[in-house]
Parts: sequence; C-alpha cells; structure tokens
Amino acid sequence: MICRRMLGSPEEAEDAANDVFVKLPDSLETYDSSQPLARWLTRAAGNHCIDLLRKRRSEQRIIQPEHHDMPEPLAPVSSPFEDLRSKESSEVVRDAIFALPERYLVPLVMRYFSDLSYKEIARTLGTSKGNVGLLIFRAKQQLRSILAGREAQSRCSARRKRLARVGNPQGPSGWLGRPAAAFGASS
Repeated sequence: MICRRMLGSPEEAEDAANDVFVKLPDSLETYDSSQPLARWLTRAAGNHCIDLLRKRRSEQRIIQPEHHDMPEPLAPVSSPFEDLRSKESSEVVRDAIFALPERYLVPLVMRYFSDLSYKEIARTLGTSKGNVGLLIFRAKQQLRSILAGREAQSRCSARRKRLARVGNPQGPSGWLGRPAAAFGASS
C-alpha cells in the first residue's frame, strides 16, 4: 500500500513491491525483532520507493496519470499565455520540491501527493506525529526559500536580457548612439 501511495501508479507500485520482496532476504539482518515486522516491511518498501522517486527526479515527474486511455478534458477557458505561465510555475515548484533534502522531501510528498495523515506518515517513517509536523514545516520553509531564490535569479536574468537587447550603457557609443561621455562615463 505504501508503494501505491508514494508512486501513484498501480503498475509501478506492484513492480516496487516485488522488488522489495526479492531484496528482502538480503536485508533481513537489519530487522530489529523488538519492532513489529509490518513496520520494518513498510520502512523497507518506503525506502525502495524513495530510491525510485530519486530516479524519477531526472525524468522530472512526480506521479503518472492513472488513466492513460481517458479522453482529453475539454479546452480550458484560460488563454495560452496563462497556460504557459501556469505550466512554468508548476515546473518550478516541482523542481524546487525535488531540490529539498530527502528528510524533508519524503514527508512532504507523502502528505501532499499521497494524501497520508501525519499519523500514517509517522507510523511509516518510524517517528512521532510531532516530528512529522516539524519536518513538513521545515520543508515548506526551505521550499519558500528555494522558490524566492529562483524568483530573484529569474528577475536578474530578465534584467540582463533586457540590458543585452537595449545595449550596454557603458559601451563605446552608449544607448541610442549617444557617446558614453553623455552619461558621465569615462572611456
């Protein structure tokens, strides 16, 4: 069940669960008999799914659509420009999520993409509900920081592009063909 929730696709979840059970005999020495077997199995499956999510990072996707054969939805009322902006924003957010450290990425993905409760996440990760809340809070803080940094980078990049299009005001002929001395620059 954890594979299904973390990976989103029934086929991928089944493959992941099979992989976990194939690798189980090799990792049996990590089992702590004082803990319930189900918790250990869930953690092993969760760790395997995390590895798969890391591999997906290079493909830049989080969850595959469940129904590939469904007809396409009706055209939205928004303009193509709004669609492009929305797509770019979602790609930026997705990239920022994957830039988070694993300890913050996992609970965030489990909460918002798998819709698990804090209690379920705590049970899966073998930690307290309060710690899950703290990890998700810190993940959101780092996500805000990453997104703010990327927004600032984007503004700087846009400014540089505008300056490149207009020309260098300190160049030999300055803007609009005026000599650089007209702007108080010395050659």
